[in-house]
Amino acid sequence: MPNLVVPVSNVMERKLAAVREHGTQCADIDYVRLSRGINGYRAAASALDGYAEAFMHMDAPTLLRLFS
Repeated sequence: MPNLVVPVSNVMERKLAAVREHGTQCADIDYVRLSRGINGYRAAASALDGYAEAFMHMDAPTLLRLFS
């Protein structure tokens, strides 16, 4: 479950341009549309306008315990 949401509206077009550069990976799935959708959802679910990315933030000891 994400516990950190970062607004990305100001860099969304740059992000989508980067996604478009990976054309061979985008042949079967429209990752540009997917990115707009999920980032729009993340913003709306967090009462933000535009787009946002969600992350799971944790301290180093907790992260290390996950892999031990």
